[in-house]
Amino acid sequence: MQSEVLNPFIDAALYVLQTSASLTAEIVEPYRKTTNAPEGDITCMLTVSGEFNGSVSVTYTKECILGIVSNMFGEEMSELNDEIKDAAGEVTNMIAGQVTTKLAEAGKSLVAKPGEVLMEEGHTVDHIEGLPVIAVPYKTEKGTFTIEFCFEQ
Repeated sequence: MQSEVLNPFIDAALYVLQTSASLTAEIVEPYRKTTNAPEGDITCMLTVSGEFNGSVSVTYTKECILGIVSNMFGEEMSELNDEIKDAAGEVTNMIAGQVTTKLAEAGKSLVAKPGEVLMEEGHTVDHIEGLPVIAVPYKTEKGTFTIEFCFEQ
C-alpha cells in the first residue's frame, strides 16, 4: 500500500487524539493481519471510495477509549456504554474529515466516510474479503489502539 494514502489516515488519527483528547501515541511494529478478530474492545469502521476502494478500522482497547473520552469530556469514564460508543463514532467522524481534506489537498480523489461502530462482545472486523490487511498498532498512556488498512490494489 502506498504511504501517500496510508499516512493521511495515521496523521489524522494522531492529530485528532492530540487535539481532542490531549493524547500522544507511539507506533508499535506494523504487521499483516491474518484474522478478523479485533485488537481491542471497540472498533470504528471507515469506508474509502474514489480512485480506489477500501476500508480502514480503528480498534481501541477498553482502557484506551475510556481514556480518550474521559479526556474529551473532562470527567472520568469507567465503562463501555452507548455514550462511549457515540463518542468513538464522533472521533472516527473527525478522523474521516481530516483524511478527506488531506487527500484532496494532495490531489487524490478519495473520500473517507465513517461506518459502523462495533462494541459487541466477540465482534469481528470485516474488511474486503481476500485482500491483505495491514495493522498498525499504537500505544498511549491510556492504552492501545490499532489502525487497520485494506485497499484494492
